[in-house]
Amino acid sequence: MKAKIDFLIIGAQKSGTTSLHDYLGQHPAIFMPERKDIPFFVDAGDSEVREQDLSYFYRGRVGERLLGGSFAHLLYYPESPGRIHRYRPDMRMVAILRNPIDRAYSAYWFARREGYETAQTFELALELEAARSRGSRRQQNELTYLVHGNYHDQLMRYFDLFDRSQLYICLFEDLVTASDRLVGELVSWLGIEVSDRPVAAGRIANAAGMPRSRLLQKSLIVPPEPVGRLYRRIVPRKLRYCVDRQVIEPLRRLNTRPFRYPPMQAATRQRLRDHFGPRNERLASLVGRDLSHWA
Repeated sequence: MKAKIDFLIIGAQKSGTTSLHDYLGQHPAIFMPERKDIPFFVDAGDSEVREQDLSYFYRGRVGERLLGGSFAHLLYYPESPGRIHRYRPDMRMVAILRNPIDRAYSAYWFARREGYETAQTFELALELEAARSRGSRRQQNELTYLVHGNYHDQLMRYFDLFDRSQLYICLFEDLVTASDRLVGELVSWLGIEVSDRPVAAGRIANAAGMPRSRLLQKSLIVPPEPVGRLYRRIVPRKLRYCVDRQVIEPLRRLNTRPFRYPPMQAATRQRLRDHFGPRNERLASLVGRDLSHWA
């Protein structure tokens, strides 16, 4: 791909990255690829995307001024800032941060929906986190709930390599309560004119749900890791992309039923308040935002 990606949404996971990806893609001067979470700037093993493969995801571009991208794990992985810097030192990046307590609980129920999570309670999953953080890529991606909320340390890895003016930091509640204003500010920050067309923000991206058929979910939609590795080894890369888009994603939507997960236990929320309180104070000082409502 000759043209370089101009900006990236780098996370955090379960903080509105999919919605923001979709909203920015509605601007006529911005091209966002149909697929989010392209594993180019992370060490993703046999699912890693090479630079020459990027053109496949940006093949629909028809003259838009800016190319964007997003991957909710870019904020989390230590190697991502260096990879982004080597690709484009002047890259602009957007971090969208959510109350880490709510983010963790949302991520747990998302992992239950996808079939990654086998722990039947959030509390048990928290006890398993230390071991999972040393486990497989999928376990690190999807089954570590506390470490994903250490935003201060994650942002500092970017500030060590990039000028702070290259990073736009916003909050999940900004997206929820004032999506048009937030998108307008981001578009101006990116150096293009604000569109007079309001953001079509009615769809809830990655809404909570549960599989209708767990057998279908575990056998085809989210197969066990050894099966996934064999599939990626045998099936050509571009054919996998087509299968994902035309078969797996429609099946995922059809197999998901609405689900409202229960409130977090009060004792667990207090435990997480104690855990994240000092971290949020350091983050507030770093980004210049009042985060006292994150409780």
